[in-house]
Amino acid sequence: RVLEVHYQPFGAEDPYVVTFHPYCLKQYNNRWFVFGLDEHLDKSDTNLALDRIHALREIGKRYKKSDIDWDEYFDDVIGVS
Repeated sequence: RVLEVHYQPFGAEDPYVVTFHPYCLKQYNNRWFVFGLDEHLDKSDTNLALDRIHALREIGKRYKKSDIDWDEYFDDVIGVS
């Protein structure tokens, strides 16, 4: 499902809105992150910390599937990025 996410990165004064296609959940250091496509950046490996999401809602856009093999993606990654 495609989501409208109100996200506030660390150090930012206000949240911003991102149209997001979620693909993968990942835990690191007792924090959860979601990886997916940020439509504005056209970047399919964007990660958002779940504790920084202020609000979200499902929107009626067509979901874009990922071509990334997430097991392979995280095979040689420490942390989330």
